[in-house]
Amino acid sequence: MKGKTSFTLLLSFLLLLAAIALAWSTRGLSEGAVSIGTLAILIWAVVTASHVRIQLPRTNLFLSISDVFIIYSLLSLGGEVAVLLTFIAEGYAGLRRFVEEGRVSLRSILVGSSISIVAVFAAVAAVTYVLGFTAQSLGNLGNGTLVILVVIVTIIPCVVNSFLASVFLAINTNARFWGVWRTHGFDALLVYFCVALMGGLLTFALRESNIFLLVAMAGVLVLLHTAFRRYSDAQRRSNVNAQWSEFERAEIAEKHVAELKGYVVKIEQTAKELKESREKYRYAAFHDQLTGLPNRNYLVDAIERQLNKAKLNKKYRFSFFILDVQNFRTINESLGRAAGDELIKNIGECLISLIGQYDVVGRIGGDEFAVLLQDVGKDDQKINAFAKKVVKRLAEPFDMEGRQLFTRVRLGIAVGNADCSQAEDILRDAEMAMHRAKERNRSYVMFEKQMLSGAVSYLQLETDLRLAVERDEFEMFYQPIIDLESSRIHGFEALMRWNHPKLGMISPEKFIPISEATGLIIPMTLRALEMACHQLVKWNQRHDLTHPLCASVNLSGTHFGQSGLVDQIKDVLFKTGLDPRCLKLEITETVVMENAENAISMLRQIKDLGVQISLDDFGTGYSSLSYLQRFPIDAVKIDRAFVRSMEDGRQNGEIVRAILALADAMKLSVIAEGIESIHQLHQLVILSCHYGQGYLFSPPLPASEFEDLLSDQFRWQNLLAGGDFSIVSPVIHIQSSDLIIQ
Repeated sequence: MKGKTSFTLLLSFLLLLAAIALAWSTRGLSEGAVSIGTLAILIWAVVTASHVRIQLPRTNLFLSISDVFIIYSLLSLGGEVAVLLTFIAEGYAGLRRFVEEGRVSLRSILVGSSISIVAVFAAVAAVTYVLGFTAQSLGNLGNGTLVILVVIVTIIPCVVNSFLASVFLAINTNARFWGVWRTHGFDALLVYFCVALMGGLLTFALRESNIFLLVAMAGVLVLLHTAFRRYSDAQRRSNVNAQWSEFERAEIAEKHVAELKGYVVKIEQTAKELKESREKYRYAAFHDQLTGLPNRNYLVDAIERQLNKAKLNKKYRFSFFILDVQNFRTINESLGRAAGDELIKNIGECLISLIGQYDVVGRIGGDEFAVLLQDVGKDDQKINAFAKKVVKRLAEPFDMEGRQLFTRVRLGIAVGNADCSQAEDILRDAEMAMHRAKERNRSYVMFEKQMLSGAVSYLQLETDLRLAVERDEFEMFYQPIIDLESSRIHGFEALMRWNHPKLGMISPEKFIPISEATGLIIPMTLRALEMACHQLVKWNQRHDLTHPLCASVNLSGTHFGQSGLVDQIKDVLFKTGLDPRCLKLEITETVVMENAENAISMLRQIKDLGVQISLDDFGTGYSSLSYLQRFPIDAVKIDRAFVRSMEDGRQNGEIVRAILALADAMKLSVIAEGIESIHQLHQLVILSCHYGQGYLFSPPLPASEFEDLLSDQFRWQNLLAGGDFSIVSPVIHIQSSDLIIQ
């Protein structure tokens, strides 16, 4: 607002000065100092010459030819004419620019014209009133004085014009005056010097009537105009080219900016997708795909957090449950995977409905779930109550597509506290307790430290057993099978013993289940078969035997299912040279009935080798009489449980009688095992049982001691008569649960 007011005041003052100058000029001309014709010619020359302008290089200043005539009129005709011509020339030039270009405002034209009038008037005032030169005296001046006047009309208009223009420009642009004046002052000085010089030359040429100087000056002006015009055109073209290049660069830059924006958008989109993908992968890494429940990784982290709480609070306890759906496999196989998946989802939702706000339900995999209960208190009351609630709820039927499905679950529970160190230990303990619940057929079992020590012992025993197979640490023991009619040795059953280098003799009840679970039972059985056949060949070569002995070797269910079993038996017979009729392979009734059709095929292949087959533990399984007729077997063995119970009452004796009658009808020989008393032996003889074995006759013996029995085959003949009889003392006494390689 302040700058606008200053501009208005200064413009008013400038217009006042211009008006005074014009009034002065008009009064002087009215006195007849210059003829009308001369004035008209000068006006025409000034107006025409204003169309000829030479732009100074690299500036926005123009050298107008009309200014040359104005200086000429000042030097030759007086200041009145110069002021009037300045008014006419500036006004005409401004109006022409306004009409042609349309970019110049009337106020700018008014300011420019007023400044030029005031500048010329100041030069006239300096020449006329300061130096005392009148219009009449100017025409009679010498050449030396003319040079001085040229200098004066150069400096004074330059100073006045640049000063006033700089003041207006500084006010209009809010710039500093001295900065603006330094920028434009030298250019204005150059313009006014050129104008004054050409005006002085024009005056000198006309005064001296020097046509050559006039022509030369005109030629110079034409050359300058042409050169500057070409230079201006070249500069303009250069500017246009530069602008076009700048425009092209701007377009290219805009294109690059657009491409960069596109890249930025793509990068942002990719970053967003990566973030979403990372979140999805993280979710997938910590959640079950089917149910959306937390998985094992999530549960491990959750248990770690609970352990950290327990470390801060020594009394803090939490519990971790692992739940196994017992009959899920049956449901999945019978109703299909879709039904199994739906059942899994329903179980997960059911478990969620049973827990508290801060507890966690997860799925470990398959048919196993997990539950993490926080802050269960100082005793196990809350844990037991929750376990019972889970078992009861999951025992209720699930309605699925009009069908009710019942489930059975087993729970393993581990309690976490400040004494626990790692989350994996909690998972291990809960899983171990769950397997113990399966073994004990209980709904839930809570982990005890004895379970871990037992598992560690089991693992160590498994490792030692593998080494024992490699080092051949097993020994064969032989228990005689007695012909009950003649009381003589009919053969023997080969039993394997493990003589551990550090623990000594290990009970078969400990290492046989491990060997079956690990598959080591197969090489152990082959070793037992080969050793028994070698020993039998050796004993059958004795001259004191009245008939060849038979060796009974047990086959496990794992080995019986192997496709190469027949070839393995054939190789052993070939290596040892044993008569196949002297070898009897014992297979349990349960193993045969697991897959009866395949069992029949395998038994026939073994039978084709000439080897005898005995059905072990007969009566304890679920044999079908129709299948029993189809089995190519030679003998059955009455389980020791039936033999032992013969002393308990008439009913158990009838079971043995029925087995003997069935075997007689099928023309099968019968072997009673586990005979431990005279009473048992007496009843078996009365029932016409063919063969028997047990501690009454002899425990399993090593080969060296068994040879003593072979030397005294008639030692059991007086057993029923009550005669003198003593059982051979074995090196090691093992109860009736002796190893049978099954």
